[in-house]
Amino acid sequence: MPLGCEDLFPDVPPAEPNYSFGLETDDLAGKRSVYLMTGVAQPRRPWFSSASAVPTVSYGDRSWVYRPVTGPSLAMGNVVSKAPGWGSTAPIGGVQLSDRLSPGGLLPEGQLGYSSVFGRLNNMDPAATSGAVDYGASAGSGMVRYGLTPSLTLEGQMQSAPSLTTRGVGTTYAAGELGTFQAGATQSTFDAVNAWRYRFGYNVNLADDAVTLGVATEEVGAGFGDLASFQDGGFAHRQMRNTLSAGVPISGWGTLSVKIQ
Repeated sequence: MPLGCEDLFPDVPPAEPNYSFGLETDDLAGKRSVYLMTGVAQPRRPWFSSASAVPTVSYGDRSWVYRPVTGPSLAMGNVVSKAPGWGSTAPIGGVQLSDRLSPGGLLPEGQLGYSSVFGRLNNMDPAATSGAVDYGASAGSGMVRYGLTPSLTLEGQMQSAPSLTTRGVGTTYAAGELGTFQAGATQSTFDAVNAWRYRFGYNVNLADDAVTLGVATEEVGAGFGDLASFQDGGFAHRQMRNTLSAGVPISGWGTLSVKIQ
């Protein structure tokens, strides 16, 4: 190095390293691009798949019930015949075939519901837990329902027993917030006597479905009979009956109902 140049580059001690630790609070999105990915996470396939829907057999209320995955169910034992709201039911010991659209209410448009039962009239007390078996005359009952429109369902019912035949037609109509109307007419031939029964019913939900009110009226001609009155010999005189009912649902308990005839 030439003389006099050694003062141009004096010895500079190396800088001491300075370390600091802290948490950056700067917005990362302002410094770099952020990519978002959206989608639906697929569940991991289990080692053992759950069992698929299978037919079931159960026992309850004094009858065995077979319920397939699709199609009608089959019940054997002490059953109650199914009926439209304007029809009548009867306890029968026998075999019942019914689909899952047979209870009351509206059917979807184009859907067919049906139920049929045959056996012998069950004259035993349904509340009794012991006692002799008491079956009466042979009997059969059938019901068919068809959803004509989303708000109108057509219905029919037939019953038979020795010296008894009944035939009835009716309908269930839902008028939206105005309520639901049910009406039906049934003719019976009992011990060679022809008679009619007419029934009309109306139900409406009030106070945001907190209260249900119902009104029903019935006219029964002298000599009318069905399976429900078969044991007593039918109606000896013409009768008119009116019924007022009210129900209030109670959470966890069911519905508290009051009926006045």
